[in-house]
Amino acid sequence: HTFNLVLCNFMNKCSSATYSLQVKNGTSPDVTIYGPQSTSMYVWQALELTAGLNNQDSTENDYVSWSIKLNGASVSGAVSQSIDQYMYKLNAYTLKVGNQYTVQVNVVDTASRKTSSYSVSVYVAASVIVGQISGGSTQFIRAGGQLLVDVSGSSDQDLRRS
Repeated sequence: HTFNLVLCNFMNKCSSATYSLQVKNGTSPDVTIYGPQSTSMYVWQALELTAGLNNQDSTENDYVSWSIKLNGASVSGAVSQSIDQYMYKLNAYTLKVGNQYTVQVNVVDTASRKTSSYSVSVYVAASVIVGQISGGSTQFIRAGGQLLVDVSGSSDQDLRRS
């Protein structure tokens, strides 16, 4: 079965996805990561992905593992902060701007030794620089005078604040 879903908000911005559902016999796990198969985020956002089994409930026999890769190599330090084995959570500023990551979930039914995996692509986009001029955007100066422009309130959202 194939389902085509379209969701629109009040500003007429829409997103669509296609999901396929296949009925299987036996105890072979069939895992998926909910949401789009490709997504983007900002470095200052936490990454949260949730996986689940299609057409069956999870059991105590399920062994779930997650991996995250950049250009085929494992990313060190990208350890999930979730205690739920079906959820992958990374804190903000864990990933690097401008990179496309592949996050994969693997499920092994330890009783039958059957496995299933699913992956999604996550792009970390660059944020905007927020400019702030003290004293406002309009300032006056007398002829021959000096004007000090203070932009110390400006920030780059891609850099973690101390």
